[in-house]
Amino acid sequence: MPVVAADAHLVRGLLAFAQGDWTEAVHWLTALGAPAPECTRMPLAAATAGALIRLALVRGAPSAAADQAGAAWTAVSDKGIWAWAAELAPWAVEAVARAGDMAAARRMAAEFVQGLEGQDAPSARAAVVWSRAALEECEGRHREAAGSYRKAAAAYRELPRPYAWALTTEGAARCSLTGGPEASGAAGGAAGDRSAGAAGVSGVSGVSGADGGRAQAVASLRRCVEEYTELGAVYDAARARTLLRSHQPPQARRPGRPAFDDRLSPREREVAELAARGLMNREIAVVLHLSPRTVEQHVARAIRKTGALSRRDLLRAEKNAGPP
Repeated sequence: MPVVAADAHLVRGLLAFAQGDWTEAVHWLTALGAPAPECTRMPLAAATAGALIRLALVRGAPSAAADQAGAAWTAVSDKGIWAWAAELAPWAVEAVARAGDMAAARRMAAEFVQGLEGQDAPSARAAVVWSRAALEECEGRHREAAGSYRKAAAAYRELPRPYAWALTTEGAARCSLTGGPEASGAAGGAAGDRSAGAAGVSGVSGVSGADGGRAQAVASLRRCVEEYTELGAVYDAARARTLLRSHQPPQARRPGRPAFDDRLSPREREVAELAARGLMNREIAVVLHLSPRTVEQHVARAIRKTGALSRRDLLRAEKNAGPP
């Protein structure tokens, strides 16, 4: 029963994280009965550590994330079964790299590759490529990172693991758009294509060169938003929409601010959804690249427009208000 309970805690924690309820995620990932190396199976403990490391990263605490990564990595290394690190490695490598210890991050990535030699472990091998992509991105090698993210996305698509596919596809698009024309040159392909063909997904058939690569990267981001939304990953969808909004061509509209009257604007709806999930203003600000003061204003307007009794009541109040 302890293993079953630990498994349930992990699933609840991962779901809460993806839905943007970080307080609930911490509760399930750290509560009594949650997976830990000393009292449950290492695969569950490693996956839990990966989730906690990612949570520390998105909360802007790379040093804390790196400390967690080091402890979890040592526990897996002591066991010597590297297939168990599939859910840990990408976040651990990224955490150590973002904390500034590039040499240690490279050693971890190399140790992961060496530990998997001769093993039939598809998820772990996909995680190897994802870890390499994360390291390359932290090193500023965006072109190489985009290619590695695309390879990882192709592997996760084959498994299939749609959430991991979306995360790595988003990474490929992010690096393609950050790295300029060279990194954007092949933004479509395996990562961007989940249907019959890349042109069908991107809608940029006939566009070539840097512009075509950039357009495909933007199209890949749109597909990520759709995938996250289908999966109920509220936090991830909001993050990807923010990135998409900063890179897609502006749509022509009449001068002046659009009038939404008593309806929520798209941005207010994004903020309200995250606030209702339990994120604090400063956390929403990080996700949506806004100032905390702007978030505060959006929350206040959303509560006023929906008649919600509190931040947590925003989702119910918006649903009762009907479609925009």
